[in-house]
Amino acid sequence: MNKHKISVIIPIYNCAEWIEKCVNSILNQKLPNSYELQVVLVDDGSSDNSGKICDTLAHENSVVIVIHQSNAGVSEARNKGIDVSDGDWICFVDGDDVLKDDAFMILSDQEVAEHDIVRFGAYVFSDTLPQSSFEKKYSNDKDEYIQLVVRRFAMLGVSGAFYKRELFLNNNIRFQNGIRMGEDWMVLFKLLVKAESFTYIDKELYGYRVNDNSVTRRLVSSVRPDALIALNHIIDYAKENKYVISLKDIAIARSDIRRNMMKEAILNKNKEFFINTDNALKKYAPQSFWADVWYSQKFKHKAVHRYFQLESEKEMIEEEYHFYMGQAQMISYGAMLGKIKKAILGNDD
Repeated sequence: MNKHKISVIIPIYNCAEWIEKCVNSILNQKLPNSYELQVVLVDDGSSDNSGKICDTLAHENSVVIVIHQSNAGVSEARNKGIDVSDGDWICFVDGDDVLKDDAFMILSDQEVAEHDIVRFGAYVFSDTLPQSSFEKKYSNDKDEYIQLVVRRFAMLGVSGAFYKRELFLNNNIRFQNGIRMGEDWMVLFKLLVKAESFTYIDKELYGYRVNDNSVTRRLVSSVRPDALIALNHIIDYAKENKYVISLKDIAIARSDIRRNMMKEAILNKNKEFFINTDNALKKYAPQSFWADVWYSQKFKHKAVHRYFQLESEKEMIEEEYHFYMGQAQMISYGAMLGKIKKAILGNDD
């Protein structure tokens, strides 16, 4: 009987507190018959004890391989892992996350294992809060799932899946250096387009850790339109491969990214930061405040909710509106909310 190997690639950067829990959640997995395991830890120039912990884990477990490199970012770390690994299946796990028991066992179903991509669900957890569902949409149909990914309604990262290694090798798919947000969104899209078959297992098997540093909001200090750049790469890749993405799907994705970028500008309350954000948006995507209202479900719900809030919400609404519009002219609070109410409540599903 031919042996199959699952290569789990884990980029490591300053996560000494969680590495052992992450790796042990993988080493303790039950494997299907005829499967073996390989764990590739890529220490991306960590400045804490992460590298030493990785070495200890490799010394104690023959299936663990450690690569040390100067800090080059998560994309280069994952690329190095792909190059070093030799499994016929590739699975990505972040250094502070975990896999739930029996995650590998979904490959014991021969019909499942015949697919090029086997995607599964995820949950969110922390050391202090109860576990909760990731609450993302999914589909078992490849084209429908790609649409969800483009619209940013599904999980956008490469974690939470098993990929046939040949997808990367035969199609020269790698993570792009220089893009820190959205690089795995691009790769996921490429893999889905190139996959001949795809399936989604409706089980929450991947655990995203929310650590204390991520709970407290930290304002960004510079504008990085990486997600918009990633979206433009996705659009170009679709054209090159004659895969059709609708204009509506693109508009929904752009609106979601724009909204998130402008949210950062609003929270920074810094004129220079806002101007830089506004210029970045103009450079990489056409702007439309009302398109954002129309297409962004989160903004829809927020706007409707705020419409029925007390007058004390007035200042925040006005501030948010003017940041979105990117211009100084005034508009009355009542008129602005009236337009939003008509656009949303009159046309919402």
